[in-house]
Amino acid sequence: MHLGSLVVLIATFFVLGRKLTSRIEFASAWEEISISCTLGYGATATILFGLGLIHQLGRSRTLCVLAVLHLVSVDVWRSTIRRLRAVESRPRPRYLVAGSIFVGVLIAPMFLMTLYPPTQFDATLYHLPTAAAFVHAGSLPFLEVLRYPVFPQLQEMLFVLGFFLTGEIAAQMTQHVALLLVSMILIAWGRFFSGGSVGIWSAALWLGNPLAVWLGGAAYVDIGLTLFVTAAFFAWYRWLTTERTSWLALAAAFIGFACASKYLGLFFLGVLAVATSVVSLRRRNIQAILAFAAVVLGIIGPWYARIVYFTGNPVFPYFTNVFGASAWSHHLTSGPAAQSPAHVTYWTHQLFEIYIHLEYLLMVPFNAVFARELFRFQAPISPWYMVLIPLLAYPMLPDPFRALDNRPGGGLRILLGSDGSRYPVSPAHHPLGRPRPGVGRRFRPRAPESADLTPPRPAEHPGREPGGAGMALRMVQGRRTRVAANFGKR
Repeated sequence: MHLGSLVVLIATFFVLGRKLTSRIEFASAWEEISISCTLGYGATATILFGLGLIHQLGRSRTLCVLAVLHLVSVDVWRSTIRRLRAVESRPRPRYLVAGSIFVGVLIAPMFLMTLYPPTQFDATLYHLPTAAAFVHAGSLPFLEVLRYPVFPQLQEMLFVLGFFLTGEIAAQMTQHVALLLVSMILIAWGRFFSGGSVGIWSAALWLGNPLAVWLGGAAYVDIGLTLFVTAAFFAWYRWLTTERTSWLALAAAFIGFACASKYLGLFFLGVLAVATSVVSLRRRNIQAILAFAAVVLGIIGPWYARIVYFTGNPVFPYFTNVFGASAWSHHLTSGPAAQSPAHVTYWTHQLFEIYIHLEYLLMVPFNAVFARELFRFQAPISPWYMVLIPLLAYPMLPDPFRALDNRPGGGLRILLGSDGSRYPVSPAHHPLGRPRPGVGRRFRPRAPESADLTPPRPAEHPGREPGGAGMALRMVQGRRTRVAANFGKR
């Protein structure tokens, strides 16, 4: 029964997302499945949110709406079945079958964690009670008896869908789906970089985190937030390299879903907004900025308008010194946040807090492994981050030290992010000129003076040689080039 719920969730997310992305060309099957499912993940929650706003959030109505969506997307079903049959008819290499079985054995324990009844603090305190209250009311009321009576609650809408299927276990499965989708996006990102195993290393580093696996089996919202942020940055990078507005619209949609999941998404919205503005102004493409802003506002507008309607504060219960305190947050009026911003003591306190938080941030990789009491003894992160973080300096090393082909360094680069200041403004105007030849399993000869150095789209060379972590890190720093020569040895 629970496995059936998981299949229903994945099928619904994929069909809805693929219907919305029918005009987008994907570079790989990994990219198509992960991006489509992520978009369907957010779109499904938005549909349930709309039903709640009009007081129609009932089990029968919701399932009927989803059934209609599947019927409308019958062309997606036909295309998917046709492609699956074509794949099934192809001969399968033994290593591929063995690898699939091995991956399934590794993922099975992660899925079993979702079958345990929820006992986590936040899940039982307000995430699941909020979803249960929405199910009981058939709408989205202000829940003054809970710790957070109103909040960005996109993930809670998916918990509502889980309650409609098989209860709280299915609600936890929505986060398990998000956990797997993050790993698939990382694989797609790595394949887009080099076509090699960089994405596999990225996914391995991600799934090797006990904290990520634990959150993926709990009714928390953090993995869902991570999914949308990861998808937003990947889609934004695809827009950067292809200049196709559809990818920018996807990035805006994903970051909007992130903001509707948790207030922390607003930070990443600011990062992408600034980056989009800088790139668009350099390209003299003001329409891109307007399109990005329109999609973001269209998605987060209803969620935050509901918060303002109930409290008058779009980031309730924070920043009461700016938006004013409500009846529910009267106990905050005596805290530092409610003091006058003009007070010298207030700003001194804020500067001290910034210093403390910066020191805390620098110590997170160490503390999350060896000082778990600071995190209330939650599951730790992987110690490999501390070991591999020095590899982030890889692009600054000379060529003899950069032969890290197919190592975890490229995966860590993708997983932790990269310096975006050296991204090319457009593929045709590379700011770094002709780069040095790459170092990998096979040496690439230096390109002739007349060689076309414009980086091609991945679809133009599906049979390219895997480049591994070495090539991925050069790509991250804006050094992806097209070498117009056959592979050879020096």
